[in-house]
Amino acid sequence: MIENVGAGVWTNVDNKSGLYAKKIDNETTYYYRGNVTNNYLVFADKYWRIIRINEDGSIRIIYNGEKSTIDSAGKETILANGYDDTSTLYTQIGMSAFNNISGKSEYVGYTYSEGYQRPIDNPNGETNSTIKEMLDNWYSTNIGNNKEYDSKVISGPGFCNDRELASGYEWNNSNIYYYNPYERIISSNSPTFECNKNDLYKTKIGLISADEIIFAGSAISMGPNEDYYLYNKFAFLTMSPATSSTIFYVSSDGTLSAGIEVDIPVFIRPVINISSDATITGTGTINDPYIVN
Repeated sequence: MIENVGAGVWTNVDNKSGLYAKKIDNETTYYYRGNVTNNYLVFADKYWRIIRINEDGSIRIIYNGEKSTIDSAGKETILANGYDDTSTLYTQIGMSAFNNISGKSEYVGYTYSEGYQRPIDNPNGETNSTIKEMLDNWYSTNIGNNKEYDSKVISGPGFCNDRELASGYEWNNSNIYYYNPYERIISSNSPTFECNKNDLYKTKIGLISADEIIFAGSAISMGPNEDYYLYNKFAFLTMSPATSSTIFYVSSDGTLSAGIEVDIPVFIRPVINISSDATITGTGTINDPYIVN
């Protein structure tokens, strides 16, 4: 099923699950929403869930666990459902703060420069955030060191760390104020797949945006929301700043929350983009997942 989601539908899943389309300028992105069961994908010997097909035809996927494990009886068990009977989580790679330091608004940046709203404004370079270091190291160990895997991952679509200010605010590195994702999602209920080019990181690995969480079927402060494919019983981090010291995150009950202080550790689920040239087989179910050949 492919259909357009009208304004307001994203405030509640309302039994709407499937593959939906949304226009971005003159192009279209297709995204999975709700409690879908046909967006499983295996790549680099790990399970992922497809978030969306980007406007350029590449496939954005979020980590969903190791492909399988062998239990004490020698039986192979698929762990991609998110957790086992003991509620042990498998859909994350560990915990990390967005940044180990806090107290200045620079630290909500995926990379940052002291005294600047964005590193692009600083001729002297930038510093990697704690989360960027973690993700880069994980990618290098699990994907980047394999030429076949690495060749299938592209940086083109990028990852959005939107540091545009909400209306009426001016940037400084000490006062409390709100960023555009807070105004867009909390105040206006108008998520988007678009991103200011100054905040778009063309890297091979990143995190999901708060907007993508809403499109997937989450909601803001509406009580437990378990009826969508990203729910996994545990909190995890997004890449979208909410205020000058906090980042949006998905809470353990499945709702999108704004937000958590940058120096508080949260579970991490990497996101990557698979090239549109990759050959893919399968039907997308957990027992017959899409496989990147």
